[in-house]
Formats: sequence, C-alpha cells, structure tokens
Amino acid sequence: MEEKILKNVMYIMIAVAIVLAGALAYIWWQKATLVNELTVEKEELTAQMIDLQNDYAMLSSDYDTINSQLDSSREEVSQLIERIKQTEATNRSKMRQYEKELGTLRTIMKSYIVQIDSLNTLNKKLTADAADINLVIATAQKEIESKKDLSNAIVGKRVDSTYLIKALFIEPNPMPVKDAMNILDMDVGNTRLPLIEVSSDTHEILKSVLYELKDK
Repeated sequence: MEEKILKNVMYIMIAVAIVLAGALAYIWWQKATLVNELTVEKEELTAQMIDLQNDYAMLSSDYDTINSQLDSSREEVSQLIERIKQTEATNRSKMRQYEKELGTLRTIMKSYIVQIDSLNTLNKKLTADAADINLVIATAQKEIESKKDLSNAIVGKRVDSTYLIKALFIEPNPMPVKDAMNILDMDVGNTRLPLIEVSSDTHEILKSVLYELKDK
C-alpha cells in the first residue's frame, strides 16, 4: 500500500516537473522572441539614425550661421548613434527616448531645409534686383552721354542726320519718334500708357537737332 502511494507521489512529482519544465521552456521562448524583436527594432532605429546622419552630411549652405547649427546637429546625431549602439535592446524606455530624439532631429533638419531654400530664394531675388539696378544705371549713363554728345554737337553747329538718329534713341521708342513728329507739326498725338512723354531735356535736344537740320 505504501509502495503504491509512493509511486503515485512520484508520478505526480514527475508530472509537476514536466509541467514546470514546459512552463519554463515557454517563458524562455517568449523571452527569446521578445529579445529578438527588440534587437530588430534597435537595428532599425540605428539604420534610421545612420540615414539621418547621411542626410545631414549632404545638407550644406552658403551661410555661416546655418553651417554652425548644422555642425552642432551633426554632432548630436553622431552621439545619439553611439548611445543607441551601447544600450541594450531590452532597455525599452531608453529606446523610446531615442526614437523621440530621432523625431526631433528630423524636424530640425526640415527647418534647416526651409531656411536654406528661403535664403537661396531671397539671394536670387536680390541678385536679380541688383542686375536690374545696374541695367538702369547703365541705361541712364548711356542716355546722359548721348544727351551730352548731342548738346555739344548742337552748340558746335555740327549736326547731321546721324545725330538725329541718336536723338531718336535717347529714350525708348516710340516716345522720341512721336515727339519729333509733333515738333514737325505732324500732330500724331500723345503717347499712351504704359509709355510716357519724353523728358524735357530730350524734347529740347530733338527740337534743336530738327531745327538745325531744317536750316541746312
């Protein structure tokens, strides 16, 4: 009887041991699976950080202030990559913190891109404006020289048809041509917008040139 009881106890203990072994095996399997998943997540996070590091490396500007900020952000990215590599994959709180830092660094990079694009656009506009101003100055200087040349010719009584051609192109046409025709009593009327009447200086030069040619 006692032997039978001992056998039953032994069977029960074996059954319990088997159950415990199965439970432990299941727990170990779950833990191994979780560790593998966390390791994959860490590898993906590291890869994303390296991609961001490459993006930062390709980003550049012509502005010292932005370049200094970029250097600072690049250093932050490098330090974050090292921290991720040194942190255990199972440290989930740290990994979540690193993910937030990754998002922040991405947002900062986007702001750099917007700043650089805005500054480049502004720089192009300023360059174009400067070119327009230089063109206006050059045109004005040419006009002044033409008026001076014509005035000297009128004073020196050296006017011929070439000076009339010059006078007709002191200002954009057809303004000088219409003014010349009106001076000759052809009555072609005033210019229409966006064109305007020639300046008083140009009008006087045209009048003098035409009168000098008429007298010859």
